[in-house]
Amino acid sequence: MPQRCDGGRGRHQRPCRDHSADRRGTDDAAFDPKRHLAFSSNGIDGTISIIEEKDANTFVSAGTVKTAMSARTMAVDPETGRLYLAAADIDPMRPPWHRRRRTSRSAPAGVANGPAGRAARRTAAPPAFVPGSLKLLFLDPAP
Repeated sequence: MPQRCDGGRGRHQRPCRDHSADRRGTDDAAFDPKRHLAFSSNGIDGTISIIEEKDANTFVSAGTVKTAMSARTMAVDPETGRLYLAAADIDPMRPPWHRRRRTSRSAPAGVANGPAGRAARRTAAPPAFVPGSLKLLFLDPAP
């Protein structure tokens, strides 16, 4: 079912969960109005989910395409249906989704010190990319 991250208001929407801690879920979304296809780039999974709009009330999965773990930002050309994704090689010397502390040593507002406070001060770090490895991936619709 399509999602909107605006609190879930609307007929065919539900609230999105916060994926910042585990880097799973939708990183970007695009819609091809000519072919009635919605696309979701799925972070650490390295996939694109494709959803077909049958009518205003019916959406069905059209499959999943494997891309690259770093292919998260995308755009669709509405004329050709070509999907563009930016990707880069991930530095193998650094775990791509390690945990790191924020620069602030104090707990966020309303969070106590101790184990709960320490956990709240941690945030998921983005992967480290190999310099000069940026590439543009593109997917064309089936004829």
